[in-house]
Amino acid sequence: NLAQTVQSFLARIRPISAQGAQTLVHPYFYVQERALYCTSRDVLVQNPEHVLTAFQLMSIWRVALSPTLHDWIVDQVHRLQPQIVQMPQNRSLLHAVLTRAGYTYPVLRAMLELGVLGKVIPVFADLRFQVQFEHYHRYTTDIHSLQTLRYWDEVMQDTAHPLHAYLSPADYIIVPLSLLLHDIGKAIDVHDHANLAIGLATPIFEQFGLTAEQRERCILLIRQHLSLVSFCRQQDIYDRQAVLQFTQQTGGADAVRQLLLITYCDTKATRIDLWTDTRAQQFLHVIRTAQEIQQFPTAEERQAQITKLLPGDEDLLHYLKSLPERYVSTYSPEEIVNHYRWAKDPTVRWEWVAATPSTIKVGLIYPAAEHALTTASAIFAMHRCNIITMRMHQPRGYSAFAQFAIQFDPEEYTAETLRQKLTDVLPQAWAQPEEFHAKVATRISRSFWVLRSSRDTPSNIAMQVTDTAVMTSISGRDRIGLLFQLLRVFYTHRTPVLFANAQTEFGMIHDTFH
Repeated sequence: NLAQTVQSFLARIRPISAQGAQTLVHPYFYVQERALYCTSRDVLVQNPEHVLTAFQLMSIWRVALSPTLHDWIVDQVHRLQPQIVQMPQNRSLLHAVLTRAGYTYPVLRAMLELGVLGKVIPVFADLRFQVQFEHYHRYTTDIHSLQTLRYWDEVMQDTAHPLHAYLSPADYIIVPLSLLLHDIGKAIDVHDHANLAIGLATPIFEQFGLTAEQRERCILLIRQHLSLVSFCRQQDIYDRQAVLQFTQQTGGADAVRQLLLITYCDTKATRIDLWTDTRAQQFLHVIRTAQEIQQFPTAEERQAQITKLLPGDEDLLHYLKSLPERYVSTYSPEEIVNHYRWAKDPTVRWEWVAATPSTIKVGLIYPAAEHALTTASAIFAMHRCNIITMRMHQPRGYSAFAQFAIQFDPEEYTAETLRQKLTDVLPQAWAQPEEFHAKVATRISRSFWVLRSSRDTPSNIAMQVTDTAVMTSISGRDRIGLLFQLLRVFYTHRTPVLFANAQTEFGMIHDTFH
């Protein structure tokens, strides 16, 4: 038993940090200068199972294989027969590697490159060098599967990582094992790989000694590993009922939380630029909504949670009734209370929410005015800011508000200087909106950053018409000033926008106006 062997030698272990010092970590292995060595080549020749021992020690001590040990393993890996891999003391190898957070990827990558992983999980031998013929994946199937564990290591190790707060002790075997096996079905068929992976993974679950509950969760996560992305693309993530249905289909809020972790690692391993702030906010909104639905399943309970933050304020309940239910499910109770405070003040102003070196989140508070969104987007266009997201609400009897996430050039502005410029120009723009719109439109038409071909025209426009309203959905290639130009069309034709939701992802706009 390797654990007992290591324990018996603890008294003989010296700190690895000493330059050149040898630390005996096993009767046949020692560590020197952050590399694992074997005492003799004959150790592996006489007992090939020590090839697996080397990788387990590599995981325990978080070291690399020395060049000599690397070459010796290459010579002996062909002798790793199934009966050796299935020995009780060796079956736990992958379990130990996957549950040691922070060094999973280097160990499995070494096992893959030396042919050992294909001996332990035979299906990986069939995935070796399998090219994925589509536009997204940059790596072969085997490397992609291991790359997911590289980002899993990052989430586990970095306590400041945004997703670290979403970890649970139950994830330490379920999530990395699901990531390792999520694409093994591609060895049979690419198109139905998620379902095919379940059949291939069943004997591997036995090898890991998973409980029935852990197996069910791994099967669910493997089968559903694309579902969170599909839901955010195809459904309205701000529809509380849609999120409830998705949560029930995926096994509850805890399963959705684990899907978030898998989606992050899978997306980053597919192509690092696929994970964007916009996409992250969409996923996190779904997770928060799923958790809130579990805690407060009805709209009445949700409203009660909000009113507790301002006890005795009867006007707050009237404010909530003036807005659609989806608004209550879209924002956190703290955000709603802030919006309520903003809405009671009729002063036109910016409310600064957050800032990074290249983005700002800002709210515009204003009494009902048809030109408001057009004027705000004109101000951003004037300062060459790209609007990433925009949401606008106009509660009856209160000041309206719009919340923007904008991106700016850090070489041209800092967050503070841009904040000051936006503050300075707002009074003038608000006082004479039509003159300001014309001035910005002229500037845009003469600016080099919008002088492009006709492919910049919105490529898809869809409308749904009722007796009193029109819902317009627009998608196409983004550019600075495009949202202003779209909103100006509504304003010119005196068509007030009562609700708006605008998003930009990968240079494409997806805007909805009511």
